[in-house]
Amino acid sequence: MKSAKISGFIKTLKSYSFTEIILTVVFAVVFVYAFLQIVFPPYSPFSSDVYIEGAVGRVVSLNPLFADLNDTERDITRLVFSGLTKYYPDTQDFRPELAEYTISDDGMLYTFNIKPDIFWHDGEKLTSQDIYYTFHDVIQSDDFQNSILKANFSKVQIEKKDNLTITFKLSELNTYFLSDLTVGILPYHILKNVPVKNIINSDFNKNPVGTGPYEFKSYKEVGDGATVTLKRFDDFYGKKSDIKIVKFLVFPNSNSISANLAEFNAVAKVTSEFIDDLRSNQSIKMVSYVLPQYTGLFFNTEDEILEKKEIRLALAKAIDINELAKAIPDRAAVNVGFFEIKTKSQFVRYDIAKAKQLLDEQDFKIRDKEDKYRKNKEGKELSVSLVLVKYPPKSYMETEMQKVADYIFKKWEEIGVKVEVDFLAQDEFNEAIKNSDYSATVVGESFGYNMDPFSFWYSTQAASNKNTSGGLNFSNYTNYSVDKLVEDMRNIFSKEKRASRTTQIIDYFREDIPVLFLYRPIYYYATDSKFFTGSMMNFVYSADRFWNISWWKAR
Repeated sequence: MKSAKISGFIKTLKSYSFTEIILTVVFAVVFVYAFLQIVFPPYSPFSSDVYIEGAVGRVVSLNPLFADLNDTERDITRLVFSGLTKYYPDTQDFRPELAEYTISDDGMLYTFNIKPDIFWHDGEKLTSQDIYYTFHDVIQSDDFQNSILKANFSKVQIEKKDNLTITFKLSELNTYFLSDLTVGILPYHILKNVPVKNIINSDFNKNPVGTGPYEFKSYKEVGDGATVTLKRFDDFYGKKSDIKIVKFLVFPNSNSISANLAEFNAVAKVTSEFIDDLRSNQSIKMVSYVLPQYTGLFFNTEDEILEKKEIRLALAKAIDINELAKAIPDRAAVNVGFFEIKTKSQFVRYDIAKAKQLLDEQDFKIRDKEDKYRKNKEGKELSVSLVLVKYPPKSYMETEMQKVADYIFKKWEEIGVKVEVDFLAQDEFNEAIKNSDYSATVVGESFGYNMDPFSFWYSTQAASNKNTSGGLNFSNYTNYSVDKLVEDMRNIFSKEKRASRTTQIIDYFREDIPVLFLYRPIYYYATDSKFFTGSMMNFVYSADRFWNISWWKAR
C-alpha cells in the first residue's frame, strides 16, 4: 500500500513541468517561512538573544547631546554611544571607557589616551578628532543648544595632542569633572559639515552612528508610537553581549503599555500612572528602585512674611512628611535631599503644638475666638501664597500635586495660617518664580551623576536672580557659609571629606529652614525575569540598568 502511494506521488510529480516544480518548491518554502515567522517571530520576547522593552514617551532625537531630558532617548543612546568615562553603579564611581586617563597633581589637567582599535559602527576608527569635535567644536560653541551641558565645559581648555591623545585643562578645580565626561561622543567624519545650530535637527539624530555595544538598525513609526531596533555591534571594543537584538517599543501612553504586555520582556520605569495594571499580572515581577530625586516644599526667604526663619520653621513643623508620602501611591518620605550621605536624624520633627507656639512667639496669634486666622498687633492676617505647576487634566501629576496642595492647605490652616493656592501654567509659574511672587512652592529636583548642589543651593542660583540662567534655588537662599562649603565640595576628591561638607550644609539648613524635603518617587522595573540581573541599586538614571548588559544572559 505504502509502495503504491509513493509510486503515485512520483507519477504525479512527473506530470509537472520543471518550472511548475520549482514554483511549487518556492511556494512551499515561503509558506513554511511565513508560518514560522508568525509562530516564532525573529524579534520575539521569547527568543534567547532578543531583549524587548516597552516605554511610554516619544523618540525625537537619538543624539546623546540632547537626550538628557527624555528617558527613552537616554536609554537608547546609552547603548549606541560611549563616553570617555562610564558610571558603575556597583561601586558608585567613574572609570575609563573610551580612553585611559591621568590627572595632574594639582587636579587641573586631565589627559586622555584613547584606547586603540575602537571603531564607529560604520567602520571608521575613533580618534582624538572626534573627542575634540564633540567637546570643543560642538559643546563649547555659542550655537550649541544645551545650556546645562555647555556650562559644564565653558571654562575648559581642550587641546588635541595627537591622533589618540587629548587634554582638558580646567580653570578651577572641579572634582566632579569625570562625571561630565560620560556624555556620548559624536562622529566628526559624519557631522563635520553640519552647522552646530543645525545639529539638533540633523538627520543623524534619527540614524545615529556611535561606538557603543549596539548599533542602530531601524526606526519605524507605528501608529502614535515608534519601534527602535538596535543590533549588537560585533566590532565593539569591550565584552560583547549574548543579546543580539535590543528593541524598544515606544508607546504614546500607559494604556498602550498595559494592552501590549505580551510583546516585551520589561518596562524600565513604571510610574504610578499605570503600575496597577502591571502589578495585577502574575507573570511580571516588579522590582522597585529609586533615583536621586525629591519633591520639596521651598520657602521663599525673600517673602515679606517668610523672611523670618521662625515662621518657616513653624510651617515646616506643621507638615508630617510620612503622612503625606503615604497619601500618594509609590512615594517615600525624604529626610534630606542630599543622597551622597545617609543620616538618621530627622531634618524637621513634625510637631503641631510647637508650630503654634512659634507663631505665637512671632506675635501672630488668634486675637479673637471667632477668628479663623492668626493676626499681628496691627490686625494683619498671617497669609501665605503657595504656587504649583498646573499639569494636564486627569494626568497622574495633576492628581499628585492636588493632593500635596490639599494636604499643605489643611495643615497650615490647622495652625491658623491663611493659604492661597495657585496652580499656574508653566510659563506663568516661571514668571512668578522669577519675580519672587510667591511665599512657597512645591517643586521636584533631580541630581545628575555628580550630585553637585551648586545649581540648587548656591546663592547666585537664586530663582529671582536676574543675572543667572540657573534659577533652581527656589528658596532664594543666601548663606555664604553654605556657598563656601559647596565650593569646597568641588575641590575635594575624598568622598568622606565631601560627606563631611554635606553634613555641615544640612546643619545650616536645620538652622535656616529654606526647604522642607517631602518625598521621592519609587519606580519599578517590570520584568518577565528572562534577563533580570537582580540589582537596581545606586542608579542615577534608569538608563544605568544597561551598565552591565554585556553580562546579561537569558534564563
